Amino acid sequence: MNGSAAQKLLERMRNSPRGWNQTDFEHLFNGFEFQWREGKKHRIYIHTKFKDLSISVPRRNSLKGSSPS
Repeated sequence: MNGSAAQKLLERMRNSPRGWNQTDFEHLFNGFEFQWREGKKHRIYIHTKFKDLSISVPRRNSLKGSSPS
């Protein structure tokens, strides 16, 4: 997924913040140049250029009420 597709996905997520799953977040963060690694209960995304920019997402498939900001 490229940056413009990731931007469109982010807008859809902002407009409808529920019902997104782990795969959707993976596409979103990959499109914004994040890499991920597995933690014990979360997937941790770290930006490739800005190493201090990171987020952890629960590994549950259903992420109720989740909304990226």
